[in-house]
Amino acid sequence: MTKRYECSRRHCRWTGTDDEKNRTTEKMDKLEITTLVCPKCGCDSFYELPDPAPSERADKANEWLRFIGDHGRRFFFHDGHYATLEQDARGRVWFVDYYSRRRIYTHTERKWRGFTSGGTLRGVVEVLRDYIRLGHQFNPGYFTHTRLSGGHIWGYSTEDMTAIRDEGVRLGIVTKPQEAAA
Repeated sequence: MTKRYECSRRHCRWTGTDDEKNRTTEKMDKLEITTLVCPKCGCDSFYELPDPAPSERADKANEWLRFIGDHGRRFFFHDGHYATLEQDARGRVWFVDYYSRRRIYTHTERKWRGFTSGGTLRGVVEVLRDYIRLGHQFNPGYFTHTRLSGGHIWGYSTEDMTAIRDEGVRLGIVTKPQEAAA
């Protein structure tokens, strides 16, 4: 597995791999110096992130986030990057934002620095966090509620919301509609 790094600047905290860092090369006499810098802030100071703990539920949650990113308004996707969730060795869940590329600690009630979506999608991430840690599932009714105007709160079509719900049921993240009613 490739090594993952996080920018050491507190306001940045970009997360990525060596391949994603920008390379700057300086020539001094006959010596050539290559420096890897953060593509977001230009900092050249990083620390290595440990590999996430293997988790079947985290893998399913990430598969579902990719599915959401491929449908409707493409939430959790930007410029070739999908959001991911990972669990560390202590059992804590981290969200890697699709836009800011920051690793965000999900177990705090305070503002999530670097989270680029609103409160509705933060709620989705919190339920996925609980699914990864505790096995709690989404209620399928979450994907059928409509506004008075007839659209879903996400702004997705009925077909896309049904596809997202059905994929969540297939992965075991969303309870089956018959089980929720019982």
